[in-house]
Amino acid sequence: MEDEGSIAAIGLDEAIHTARSLRRFKSDPVPDRCEEEVRSLVGLPGDFDTFAMMPIGWPVDSFGPLTRRPLSDVVHVDTWGRPWPQ
Repeated sequence: MEDEGSIAAIGLDEAIHTARSLRRFKSDPVPDRCEEEVRSLVGLPGDFDTFAMMPIGWPVDSFGPLTRRPLSDVVHVDTWGRPWPQ
């Protein structure tokens, strides 16, 4: 069961895109951040830069129930190898 306050609880989905993944074309060997297009699209002031975007919307297909590993399996605290406390 999804958290009542989550976007999944109302049927929405998201996908994070970091600065390294923002490209003009998938075939570009080195990502081009396309900063100016993003800046124009979202009306970002000149003294701010983007690092990541998280578009949220209605998914095209249903992917079934979510399964998540415990945080202690995937999150490290302060240094690699120190798991998130349970």
